[in-house]
Amino acid sequence: MKRSWTVCFLAALMMAGGVAAMSQETNPPPATVQTPPPGPEKIEPVIIPIHHAKAGYVAYYLQAAIEFAENVGTNQVLKGKSKALPDDRANQVILLTAKENMPFFGRIIHALDVPANEPSPKPTPPAQPPAPSQAGAAAAKDAAQQ
Repeated sequence: MKRSWTVCFLAALMMAGGVAAMSQETNPPPATVQTPPPGPEKIEPVIIPIHHAKAGYVAYYLQAAIEFAENVGTNQVLKGKSKALPDDRANQVILLTAKENMPFFGRIIHALDVPANEPSPKPTPPAQPPAPSQAGAAAAKDAAQQ
């Protein structure tokens, strides 16, 4: 004869002494809402095209700013971790960061991605020193002998 799961459950509960606990009229403890601990910020890749500068140059300074912010202290400058990667082939920077950090990085990119100054004219070669005169050469020879 098959037993139903309810009978098996009640038999196990009785053996564990749970029937007495179930029969008592007790109020369950009030439910407490537990908020999960704050987790890491959601990091999303942001692809930023670079128009004037080289992507490696911009990514280098972005990464330097990230390292500086990490040394300042947690969450004082940036939220969470960030990383800047150059894509030299397409001349863009891949920025892995939380959205809250984008104004910070946007100001840096805006300052770095500017047209380069026009190339300076080629420097003129220095003028050749004047040829020593006969009198000057004789005086230099006499000074060297002494």
